[in-house]
Amino acid sequence: MAVLKGCKADPSIDWNPNNLTVSQAVLVAEMAEMIIPKTLTPGAKDALVDRYIDAILDCYTSEEIEDFKMRLDAFDTQSKSCRAADFMRLMVEKGKQ
Repeated sequence: MAVLKGCKADPSIDWNPNNLTVSQAVLVAEMAEMIIPKTLTPGAKDALVDRYIDAILDCYTSEEIEDFKMRLDAFDTQSKSCRAADFMRLMVEKGKQ
């Protein structure tokens, strides 16, 4: 519990992830928003879940971080394989409908 209380997402506008690439952080934000969408209450993006996940990765070993990043990339690769577009492109297209 102390770890969770001490872990705060950086709310600054010029934030850059510490453990993830920028594109991986964007992917995490979109995935989290699908799980916790903005409705009458704030969604995952509003809660800066992507930044929190990046910050909590500081508590993991470098091997665990690389495994997490590899799985994010695999998710995006699977999206390209199944839908002929990366996950972010699919989200943009969905938003246009």
